Amino acid sequence: MDNLISRLKISHNLTNDDVREIAMNIVDAFVENNLIKDETDTNEHNEFEFQDIIHEKLNLIFKIDEE
Repeated sequence: MDNLISRLKISHNLTNDDVREIAMNIVDAFVENNLIKDETDTNEHNEFEFQDIIHEKLNLIFKIDEE
């Protein structure tokens, strides 16, 4: 992944919040396609862990610092 990131040249105006929203939408799509269990209103945190991983990787790609 580091090699890919070093080769990418992406111009954007995304903020950390924008990237978090993108990550949330990706996880929602996984839930809708039954790839991730819907944990709404439960004490489970897997959905959020998936979201955090996606958010972190997208921030690396877009070179966005966590606020």
